[in-house]
Amino acid sequence: FCEWAKEILTESGMVRDENIIVTGSPRTDFIYDAYSNRKNNHQQKYKSIVLFDFLETGKEILFIDTMKIFSKMASLSNNSNVRFIVKTKTDHFKNILQNFCNKNSISLNGIKVSSDFDQEYFINNSICFIGYQTSALVEYMHTNIPILNLNWAEAEENVDENMFIEESAAY
Repeated sequence: FCEWAKEILTESGMVRDENIIVTGSPRTDFIYDAYSNRKNNHQQKYKSIVLFDFLETGKEILFIDTMKIFSKMASLSNNSNVRFIVKTKTDHFKNILQNFCNKNSISLNGIKVSSDFDQEYFINNSICFIGYQTSALVEYMHTNIPILNLNWAEAEENVDENMFIEESAAY
């Protein structure tokens, strides 16, 4: 599930390097169980649309386009029960994202940017997941919550980086 584990396996001589694809560490058991239990607890206060931050991928045009669309969706939403969330990995990434949006005149009004949400919250409160090059989308495939995988701009330049192509082990 990571480069370190791949290195251990290849150095042991048990597996050849070309036979290993690093896909991340899926945490799907918890997700699957939580989603099954969601049917019993379907009293959601908020319905969240979650965008997983991918600024660190270097896909700047894709990121700017995505944030502008997400910002417009949040500003046009008339439903006070819909929450727009950008999930960052850490508070450090939250600050980077906020500075990037300020620099590029992208409004974060109506958008909650945070690293604090856990998977249980997302399972119980989300109506859509959006992202690019994140194992989170692969993990949430165990739910029936719609997933939007971003695939334009620089994402089309190297399709091997996209986790949602038929040739991808993650897909």
